[in-house]
Amino acid sequence: MAATATLACAETPPLPDTRLAPLPREVTSPKDNPSTTAKVALGERLFFDPILSATGDTACATCHHPDYSFADGRAVSMGVLAEGIGPERKRVK
Repeated sequence: MAATATLACAETPPLPDTRLAPLPREVTSPKDNPSTTAKVALGERLFFDPILSATGDTACATCHHPDYSFADGRAVSMGVLAEGIGPERKRVK
């Protein structure tokens, strides 16, 4: 007669809800860190400045371009090793 083993499995927790919700109509700042015109201007300058990239020549806005709804219009992003903006962005050899 063969022995049978029973495995005790812990109950797996439910997966988190990953559905997207609409963005809020109004953005609020934390009370201890209010938004200011100077902070917004600094954020905009940094977003368009390539100095922060790994190569020093690609700004956040290169791939997250306002003309393409802050995306790049491509199915797969090209990253820092490319030239151009939007769908015309091509790999640099």
